[in-house]
Amino acid sequence: MFFEELSKPTTYRAGIYNIDKISLHWKKSLVLLYVLEGEIKVRIDDESHLRIKMDVDIINPGEMRSYEGLGPNRVLFIELRPEFFVDYVEESAGIYYYVDERDTKKDQPKYTILRRLMMMLAFEYFYPKEDSGSF
Repeated sequence: MFFEELSKPTTYRAGIYNIDKISLHWKKSLVLLYVLEGEIKVRIDDESHLRIKMDVDIINPGEMRSYEGLGPNRVLFIELRPEFFVDYVEESAGIYYYVDERDTKKDQPKYTILRRLMMMLAFEYFYPKEDSGSF
């Protein structure tokens, strides 16, 4: 998942991983990550951030990124083609997404909604014939 690009018909993909170390790289896709267990260090361009259980992060297309697990962990990664949102909101092309690190530790409604939507996307990816409406 980490180094190959998404193919055209694929809108998004998801995976749950135990991160050891993933070298610095960049991609054309938008990556959402949600730490389910443990702690990881996320490097985006020249900044490093500690992410712990329940933290979310957004990595924009073209940003350099690397990941390092700090012990056992489980992280949900959702990778989206940049055009994913354009199908729904035309103005979304070229938007830069970010997570305000000061807010993620609190139970902010916007991050609660983001976590819920990420879980729905992951559920539909892993169980395409099931209904995710119960989230």
